[in-house]
Formats: sequence, structure tokens, C-alpha cells
Amino acid sequence: MPELFRGSVAENLPWFFFSKRNFAKKDFQSIINKQEKNTGFANFKIMSFTYWAWAKQYQSKKYRSQAIIYLDKTISFDPNFNVGRRRAGELKLKFAK
Repeated sequence: MPELFRGSVAENLPWFFFSKRNFAKKDFQSIINKQEKNTGFANFKIMSFTYWAWAKQYQSKKYRSQAIIYLDKTISFDPNFNVGRRRAGELKLKFAK
């Protein structure tokens, strides 16, 4: 999953690499699109992280409803708090404020 690795690195770069952060948005969207076409594309851990990271990248009001849907998917993939449920819950609370 080179897209996952590149997107993960790109989202964690310092603020002055803002132009590289667009790779994260493109990569996470690409993974989501591939998963929608082929449900066996990635396992639940990867998809849980991907949905959370997408929501983290798209926090503006324009994308808020889609981000909440993806955060709910993150939570559904992780009922036992093993992967990203805590972070998804925190981001969802941030959106509620």
C-alpha cells in the first residue's frame, strides 16, 4: 500500500510543507475509492486509519457531513478500541463544538 505510506507521511509533515499535504488527501481518497470498488482491497485496520485520516484532512464545514460519515465507519471497524476509535471519537467531538 504505497498510497497509505505516502499519505501517512505527507499528513505528518511540518506546516511549511503544506504543498506536500495534498498528497495525503489524494492518497486517502484513492484508497477509499478502491475499497468501494473492491471490498477486499484493504483490511479493517487500514480502512479504519484511512477514514480517520481523511476526516482529519477535510475538517472544513464543506466536508463536515462526509467526514462524520467516515468517522462513523472508523468506529464501526473498531468496536474494541484497538485501532482508531478513540481518535475518531475525539475528532467527532471536535466537529460537534
